[in-house]
Amino acid sequence: MHLDSRNWIDWNILFLGAYEPHVAKWIELLLPTGGVAIDIGANIGCHSLSMARLAGQSGRVLSFEPNPALAELIAKNSGLNGFLIESYAVALGLNNSKALLKVPKGHPGCPSNLGLASLVDPGCEYDEIEVPLRTLDSIIGHQITRLDLVKLDVQGYEFQILQGMQVVIETYRPAIIFEYEQLSWSQSGTILPDAVAYLKEYGYSCNVLDGQGGIRALTERTLHNPPEHLELLCRTKPNLRGDIDKEGRS
Repeated sequence: MHLDSRNWIDWNILFLGAYEPHVAKWIELLLPTGGVAIDIGANIGCHSLSMARLAGQSGRVLSFEPNPALAELIAKNSGLNGFLIESYAVALGLNNSKALLKVPKGHPGCPSNLGLASLVDPGCEYDEIEVPLRTLDSIIGHQITRLDLVKLDVQGYEFQILQGMQVVIETYRPAIIFEYEQLSWSQSGTILPDAVAYLKEYGYSCNVLDGQGGIRALTERTLHNPPEHLELLCRTKPNLRGDIDKEGRS
């Protein structure tokens, strides 16, 4: 992979050997050979690469990263590993238009973490890049034959993206891993209970991922008084690769 130790995600890979290994574990459990996965907020593509390895040549991986510099890195990293990842340099949301992506400048008080780029204010000095904004439905719709997994990490715009993929959810019922970050969600005017209720309308139930690779129930207390950061796994059907709940608790 093309890595730069000045950036947070790259540093984790270089010096700790992985980024978000607890998320990577669930990607491995949920994505079978020949499966289809979508990585939204892909950054440099570390999870996209894992998805491509798991899905194999008979599967598909679609990667969405609005930052042009990072989208270019996804293509390079994909080629280095001999994978074919379908990369889209667009932001996803609730409508089709244009948006201003806010990219932290990376100085003391504002860490060099390109993963913090967002459509909402990151809380520190940033540059703005105009990017295309699309709904996932307008890009994917019924154009795939299956969809096993969606990973969603976009610093505050998660609920808008979920609302913009209604057809995808109704048609394919994929497992969905998404991040809740209290500050960025509040800046986008969204709350966790609304997102969970939205998914529940389509038959989803949600659990909380812990940092060790396990899962626990999403209680009413946590739902309505969430901590600053959560990662959730939501699904409608039995797992595809073994007893996931058992694996998650082991």
